[in-house]
Amino acid sequence: MNLFIAAAGLPADRLAALRAVGTDFEIDGAVGIVVDDAALPGGARVTAHSPSPFEGIAYATLEWPNIGEMLRQRLAEQDVPRARRIRRASPATTPAEDEFVEVEEPPVPTVKVGTWTGGRTDEQRRQKMAVLAGVLLPYSGGRDVVVSFTDSKPSGTVAPMAGAINIVLGVGERIGTTNPSVILGHTLGEYSWLKLAEAQYLCDAAGVAFVRKVGDELYEVPHLLGYTCSDKEQEVFKTILEEMKIEFFTPPEERTEIRKQQAEARRIASRGQYVKECARRFEKTVAGTRDAITRGHADVESLQQQLVRRIRETSGAERKLEQMLGTRGDEEAKYASEFDKLVSTHKVRDVVAEGGVIKVFTDTLYCTDPRSGKRHEIGAFQIELQTDRGDVRWFNLTRQVDGYKARMQAPHVWYEGHACLGTAAEILPQLIGGYEFAAAAMVAIQFVESVNTDDGAGKHINRWPEAAV
Repeated sequence: MNLFIAAAGLPADRLAALRAVGTDFEIDGAVGIVVDDAALPGGARVTAHSPSPFEGIAYATLEWPNIGEMLRQRLAEQDVPRARRIRRASPATTPAEDEFVEVEEPPVPTVKVGTWTGGRTDEQRRQKMAVLAGVLLPYSGGRDVVVSFTDSKPSGTVAPMAGAINIVLGVGERIGTTNPSVILGHTLGEYSWLKLAEAQYLCDAAGVAFVRKVGDELYEVPHLLGYTCSDKEQEVFKTILEEMKIEFFTPPEERTEIRKQQAEARRIASRGQYVKECARRFEKTVAGTRDAITRGHADVESLQQQLVRRIRETSGAERKLEQMLGTRGDEEAKYASEFDKLVSTHKVRDVVAEGGVIKVFTDTLYCTDPRSGKRHEIGAFQIELQTDRGDVRWFNLTRQVDGYKARMQAPHVWYEGHACLGTAAEILPQLIGGYEFAAAAMVAIQFVESVNTDDGAGKHINRWPEAAV
């Protein structure tokens, strides 16, 4: 059976796939493609059909699988004609009487590989990145997408193609391998990361810039390609392209709604991880209590002289276990409530809980020098509350300053994130041990925003920049 699929509303790649196996046709003013149902491309299947005025031809609608890579490769390797002949027919005419009209079509956008310099030049790597760049094709407004790579810091060594969307990888300021190469939640590996210039950039939740827009045609992406072009690197590049699609090629109203949904999804995920982290610690305590019971029963026979004391301890542990198991649901509800309190704490921007650490991301923090009365900008922080050890570390996401020692995170915080806590040395472990993470975060923020200029480290606060009025 022959199927008539209307062309209106079909993406360019799907339209091109149908034309490769079918014929342009027009029925009663509707333009489309006639295809044999046995020759449908790329796993497409019929979801509905109905008779047309022509015998042997049925109106049909299709369901498409994800064939983006195959179609983008085909579009990149062939020239799609910009004009085609359409047979304009009606049931009352014969083929000899049918009218043929010439229809001009805009060129189908494609993905191209542009300038590719430096150590990562193999063809497989180029093609992988080009295929991934096809994510932007349906949103390019008819423009080609060009992906290039350079090992140089500035992107000026790559000439963008006019009228296209140009993506250049491998640009920015090299900051070395001492900091973890993490972007959009992914660890990329042990090689140099390139930090983008701080202008017109798009950042992830941790403040790492991953796209810099230069004009309307050029987009810079930092160093993603390791020596193997791993699946992880390709996954990160695709994630960056998805974010570019939302930020630069989606209507404002739709973009606002998408960002709102993303923020809510992150909040739900973080809340779940927070509860999971607290519950993990609870279960660890339960497991420890069970172990104590087992050891206690084993000791009863061998340690006769401690029999009475051991029986009492074991009985007490059993009662404690029963009480703990009876309150498990209430404890998890408390953890969720504490998370809500933590994320609403003043100057807290985001919270992530994972691997025994609760990471609190803050707004920019300030501190006043009591000697001069001047207010200094310390920076935005990632504060790590380590749930098992009760330890706290501070990492400045904005800057490190040469103060009492090199690359200080804050006047009283060393480069490794440790601090000279003074009176807070006892308070913070107590708060963390009591699951009072909102209060612990508040104390940690206040610690950054206070200074003791009589201290050898605190007197160097004047080396942080003065805050803008």
